[in-house]
Amino acid sequence: MAPPLLKQYQEIKRQYREELLLFRMGDFYELFFDDAKIAAEALGIALTSKPIGKERIPLAGIPVKAADGYISRLLERGYKVAICEQIGTAQGRGLMERQVVEVITPGTVLLPSLLEDKKRSSIGAWCPLRAGGEEVACAICDITTGDFVVFKGSRERAVGEFNRWSVKEIVVPEQEEAPPGFNVTRIPSSYFDAWDREEYLMEIFGVSTLQGFGVERDSEYSYPAYALLRYLKEKKGNTLPPLSGIQVINLGDRMFLDLQTLRNLEITERIRPGEGMTLFEILDDTKTPMGGRLLRQELESPYTVIRPIVERLSRVNDLVQQPMKLEALKSLLAGIGDLERISTRVAAGKGNPRDFLRIGEGLQKIPPIVSLLKSLDSFQDLVSELDDLGELRDEIQRTIVEDPPASINEGGVIRDGVDPELDEYRSLARNSKARLLQIERKERARTGIASLKVGYNSVFGYYIEVTKPNLKFVPPDYIRKQTLSNAERFITEELKELERRILSAEEMALVKEKEHLERLREIVRINAKRMHALCMKLAEIDLAQSLASVAVRRKYVKPEIVEDDVLEIEEGRHPVVEAFIDEPFVPNDISMGEDRIFILTGPNMSGKSTYLRQIALIVIMAQIGSFVPARRAKIGVVDRVFSRIGASDDLARGVSTFMAEMIETAQILNQATRRSLVILDEVGRGTSTFDGMAIAWAVLEYLAKKIRAKTIFATHYQELSSLEGALEGIRNFTIMVKEWGGGVVFLRKVVRGTSDKSYGIHVAKLAGLPAKVIKRAKEVLKEVESRSRPVRYVKQLSFFEKSEGGDSDLRKRIVSLNLDEMTPKEALDFLYKLKEALER
Repeated sequence: MAPPLLKQYQEIKRQYREELLLFRMGDFYELFFDDAKIAAEALGIALTSKPIGKERIPLAGIPVKAADGYISRLLERGYKVAICEQIGTAQGRGLMERQVVEVITPGTVLLPSLLEDKKRSSIGAWCPLRAGGEEVACAICDITTGDFVVFKGSRERAVGEFNRWSVKEIVVPEQEEAPPGFNVTRIPSSYFDAWDREEYLMEIFGVSTLQGFGVERDSEYSYPAYALLRYLKEKKGNTLPPLSGIQVINLGDRMFLDLQTLRNLEITERIRPGEGMTLFEILDDTKTPMGGRLLRQELESPYTVIRPIVERLSRVNDLVQQPMKLEALKSLLAGIGDLERISTRVAAGKGNPRDFLRIGEGLQKIPPIVSLLKSLDSFQDLVSELDDLGELRDEIQRTIVEDPPASINEGGVIRDGVDPELDEYRSLARNSKARLLQIERKERARTGIASLKVGYNSVFGYYIEVTKPNLKFVPPDYIRKQTLSNAERFITEELKELERRILSAEEMALVKEKEHLERLREIVRINAKRMHALCMKLAEIDLAQSLASVAVRRKYVKPEIVEDDVLEIEEGRHPVVEAFIDEPFVPNDISMGEDRIFILTGPNMSGKSTYLRQIALIVIMAQIGSFVPARRAKIGVVDRVFSRIGASDDLARGVSTFMAEMIETAQILNQATRRSLVILDEVGRGTSTFDGMAIAWAVLEYLAKKIRAKTIFATHYQELSSLEGALEGIRNFTIMVKEWGGGVVFLRKVVRGTSDKSYGIHVAKLAGLPAKVIKRAKEVLKEVESRSRPVRYVKQLSFFEKSEGGDSDLRKRIVSLNLDEMTPKEALDFLYKLKEALER
């Protein structure tokens, strides 16, 4: 028979088979059996064994004080964790009562130490709408903020939205293929097809219909929403924070930036960690984590509809024009903190006393923010109904002390005067000696025994001691407790009651304090939706402030956003590069209207890639409602930005540089539309010169004839410049280079025309190749150039097209045929005659 401890563990583990069970034993969380082996391997900690009864079982342990770091590493590896704590007092034979108090999965983290302030942490559900089909319905929940969204789209677009929401875990039906790159939890397919799913959703969100959320009866959104919420309720139980409601996302209102484009442009993540900066870092002057999270999301999926862009631009412009208000606003926002996550954590029962104080302090800033912004027309939609939750703020400030301890178990959280009973307990705990002296004086007066004293020992508790000569004066209500050699000790009902109250005063005071904290938590929970709405508006205000601050500091201008399919930028600058170079940045222009494709030639290191990236970044900045680094900008909204810049080997999957390049190029050609912006850098360079040029040529033709997207095509193939004039809408540009003293100077200026030299050898010289190698390279180059013939654009010919002089003989003969009257033998003879004629 298993010993009690092992039996207790096994009973709990049976309920949490999917999770690693962290079993509290004193100052350590212990893991047993297979859990111990998994944790030891994942965390790099010692795997030992421990005798429990007659068994010796595998064991691994982590210190409770350092548990957060270990839990974080387990979650990163995709494991789920169940936290089993010691609760109550020891049971029979010294066995502590234990209970799982929380389940943490990769997508359901609430601990602040495991979260990034300015990045979301979400969980999603993936529901294919038809077997083998391309379209999926999805739900995403960020339990740290209470956001819950649903949407439909292609598999690729859904993955993009998952990345935008920083989804750490997805739940999928058992038999379905899951998208790569996520921690996947497979759940029964029945979770995605429950007959009562809509009733369940209405119960969770406390509504009588889902139509108020934009979710119609039998909507496809209800499948992933139900599955996700069912999973969350099973894992989080009562620790699941209140959710704000269902928000339906229309993906058509947002630009889709695929992972490759986000990476190439370094929007929110650096290509090489520790080197350079991202666009997010340049634009982030947010004063709250809420504003920072919104900025990150906006950059990863800008608007494609004009109205919200113009609204945000107006807010930014108003703040740029009012620098004193801007500075005052920054100061007020800095005092708000992460009101969104703190209030969500408190509502879930995970907050500490200082979290309540932070909520109260944050809410204090709302009235002055309203007062500051109410005179700015562009902010009226945000501040006119900005709910300051004054009653919650006042209750917190009335209840919580100015400097509470980190844990409620330390006591001293609730102010004096809030609860008379609590004050009495505190008074007893603080003034027990004074109360005992008071009783002593009273009993001396009542009995006339001057030597009577009140004392205490750990065995008998409080007592009244009377010497033997004075026993005749002892009142009848004294109860004998102990006999000594020269005295007797007594107890009275009053002293017994006082003893009981004194000994339990601290404990009862703590119980009372917890009751008040729970009351406050319930108020926060009841007001969760109001708090969520407030935090969304604060995030928008903070984002506008951040964009305005950066615009003032970096001298950005307000772009003109139009419906027309144009792209005009005067003296545009790269927002990231200009921030950390020492010399002045050389600005450049672009003007795209009917001319849709710009071929950009110039030597390596001349600035082609920087120019390509700055155009894309300026468009993205404009479409989140930001000012842009330029003298003037007029931008027609683009539906998507595509970027193919630089080599991206994927050798781990057996994909070469060239194959990766071709895959990215194929995605662009298959998905771009006329309203897209395409930037391509050195397409075809991953293979032989002639193959590469042929591919680049064909790609340009396809873009010019079929797609007509706004395209900037940087290349070192000068032969491609012959496409200007041969194909409609193509124009040649180059980067100016000045030869000086046997070397070259890169002027970084984009001008009309083509480059007549590659200057590759000059670049090699700058890179430090030995002089003998440079000299030999020049000799080889001269020999190769003498043999080569320039390639010019040649129109594709066909035997069957009409020529300028009329129909060809071949065309006339084929047109004159009566195929219905020809026998197979006659058709074959005719084909032989055609072949003979062509061979002649």
